Amino acid sequence: LKIRSANHDGIWEETPAEIYIEITPPFWQTWWFYILSGILIIAAIYSYIWYSKRQLMLRNKRLELTVNERTAEILQQKEEILVQRDVILKNRDLLYEQKKKITDSIEYALKIQQAVLPNPDILKENFDDYFIFYKPKDIVSGDFYWWKKVNNHIILVTADCTGHGVPGAFMSMLGLTFLDEIVNEEVITKPNLILEELRKRVISTLKQKKEEINKPRDGMDMAVATINLETKLLQFSGAYNPLYIIRGGELVQYKADRMPVAFYSKPREFSLQEIQLEEGDSFYTFSDGMIDQFGGALYRKFLTKRLKNILLENHQFSI
Repeated sequence: LKIRSANHDGIWEETPAEIYIEITPPFWQTWWFYILSGILIIAAIYSYIWYSKRQLMLRNKRLELTVNERTAEILQQKEEILVQRDVILKNRDLLYEQKKKITDSIEYALKIQQAVLPNPDILKENFDDYFIFYKPKDIVSGDFYWWKKVNNHIILVTADCTGHGVPGAFMSMLGLTFLDEIVNEEVITKPNLILEELRKRVISTLKQKKEEINKPRDGMDMAVATINLETKLLQFSGAYNPLYIIRGGELVQYKADRMPVAFYSKPREFSLQEIQLEEGDSFYTFSDGMIDQFGGALYRKFLTKRLKNILLENHQFSI
């Protein structure tokens, strides 16, 4: 620091006074602090890298241990699955073998059932045209058809037994046997009397009792029509199953009695209806197999209305 002074006369001193001042810088601006800070920064970076690397190694080891554990579990599960697969395959083969035996047995039963069903020659000889639509749901059927010619009468039966498949087929064999006995041996031809006698035999054979009134009843729904080939008089009686006749483009339904061929809580005699057939008439009897089918976009029942429409739309064509 240099200082010059002057007196009152304004005369300045030629040689200034000098003072030497040395200012010590703060420690953060010293060379040793810079070096130390650099060393610390490098050490911190190295420590962070080392710590991160160590943590990564530890995570990898933990992950490796977890993978090994999971791999061991998967291998164990795989072995268990293989054992279960072998058991399942063994059971599948056993079930397939049992199913094949059962199916073969039922298919053989179908041959027996078809052999018992009547020969269509009687229909060919006595009607201008006819058709039988018979498609069992479970190989053998609980539905059956039957006819017989006695003198100048033809008796036609369409029946629906309780149950499907094998149980229904057993009932159908009973029905076919009883009808042969009733018509051939006792020479009963009136439909209502056939139903009455058949009901007695079903109740007796299946031991259906009045005190078991609330239990399910095995039996049959049935339509029975007898046609006098000379007079063309059709007599009809039904147990739930009706008769349709199409004449002159119009369909007439002859209703059946609302009771089965089995034990009934309020039994009454089956009614008899008589229809004089005319040239060109076509008549139809059926079980509920078709009208109870589900289908279509909305998966609804087929119902009788559609069946009637199909018959009306096609009755004029060849059967």
